[in-house]
Amino acid sequence: MVGNRVPGNASLVQRMAALNCEVANHTYTHANLTKLSPDGIVSTIAQTNQAVANACGVTPKLVRPTGGSYNSTVLQSLGNMGMPAILWSIDTLDWKTRNAQNTINVVLSQVKDGDIILMHDLYSTSADAAEVIIPELIARDISL
Repeated sequence: MVGNRVPGNASLVQRMAALNCEVANHTYTHANLTKLSPDGIVSTIAQTNQAVANACGVTPKLVRPTGGSYNSTVLQSLGNMGMPAILWSIDTLDWKTRNAQNTINVVLSQVKDGDIILMHDLYSTSADAAEVIIPELIARDISL
């Protein structure tokens, strides 16, 4: 979750938590963590954790660094907070193509159990792709 988007989407965040989805942290403003000081890293992560906790009562335990960018300062700062940086194994490039069928093809042509699939909730085409991908992953008995 990008923290500054949480208040306007509180009902969706609550639904995610109710469905036992992993509600994770993606900075407060979509900041590149490698451009921040250690205090800045802690601040943006803490702000997001608080926004999510306020919305749904769950505090994120994981961070996905914006753009997958990290360095030793980022990892040490996150580690000090007890929050690992989690990346992905399949990048759908959904933000770039904005094409549901392309996203479906990318995932289903290579997915295996344990993969982490990068998709963005900002685009209706990604949501359309998820409606096809998720049932297919379940049918293939691939962990979600």
